[in-house]
Amino acid sequence: MTKYLDVNDVLLALSASEHPRYDVHRNRLEHAVNLAAKDLASHFGLTAEKAETVLDFGGLCVAMRPVHDRQTWPKQLAELDPGGSFD
Repeated sequence: MTKYLDVNDVLLALSASEHPRYDVHRNRLEHAVNLAAKDLASHFGLTAEKAETVLDFGGLCVAMRPVHDRQTWPKQLAELDPGGSFD
């Protein structure tokens, strides 16, 4: 029997169990996401904001924004955050 946890499940479990190293792990994961988001944003000509963990709203997330007016959302990312807006 196996259970698969995504990174947000792991953070939620660490927080819920009051694990003493929760903040250490959260900070390291946020740092890694910031690096990856910066590369992704640069690749598509976007701006990435600082990643943050909000356990009761999406977990570990990073906002992407246009660099200039009238910029369109890259088609390669079209399936991501279907409820979000890019204007």
